[in-house]
Amino acid sequence: MSAPRPPVDPRLLAEALAVHAATATAAATATSTAPATATATASTSISASAAASASLRWLGTSGWRIDVDGRTVLFDPYLTRFKTGLFDGAFRADTELSTDPEVVRERIGAPELVLVSHSHWDHVADVPYIAKSTGARVMGTETTYHLLVAFGVDPGQISVVKGGEVLDFGGITVEVAAGLVPVHWDNFEEPLSEPPRRDPSMDLDGFLAQVHRESPASRIVVPDYRTVYGADMRPRLQTS
Repeated sequence: MSAPRPPVDPRLLAEALAVHAATATAAATATSTAPATATATASTSISASAAASASLRWLGTSGWRIDVDGRTVLFDPYLTRFKTGLFDGAFRADTELSTDPEVVRERIGAPELVLVSHSHWDHVADVPYIAKSTGARVMGTETTYHLLVAFGVDPGQISVVKGGEVLDFGGITVEVAAGLVPVHWDNFEEPLSEPPRRDPSMDLDGFLAQVHRESPASRIVVPDYRTVYGADMRPRLQTS
């Protein structure tokens, strides 16, 4: 049983979920590919061709793989999912960070850009390997910058953002807005090859009800690891 977490104001939860929704729908909002966020959200005008070609895959926790017109953007790609004891009530703060290259390579494609919302291990642990093995540019906070440099990532490969920036990466436009730490509901120490297991400390049904009350006109999607979604977050196909 995991340690209890403090209650969160439902308005903050709704805003946090909006961050995820904006990250997802941003896949189709760039003129040629998918912007996402540094700590929050991204938006630009939508093009019909980009929307038609966009696909999104949930990587668990706060992670997304966004593909548009043959180009790939990753958001908070945490794939190795090593054990820390967090969900067993015996969290080990001295757990060594590790990466499983085979698991990571299987799911990331050839990313051009990696967006990191914040520097908790369940968002950033695989990013040093991804950056060094693919050459992808990384966007994140100053803390993320220092962590990645400490893990051997080329400083010139990292863009530090604070919020308010509008950045163009050769047709990939990213608009950065400061935001809350994203909410996640799955047990992120279980492998992605298995169906999502709920975090026992997170009341997902209650959370969704709170979001619906805050934004009754919104369509709420609870993703899974195997479904590929279109830009409208409707399922396109199932992966093995």
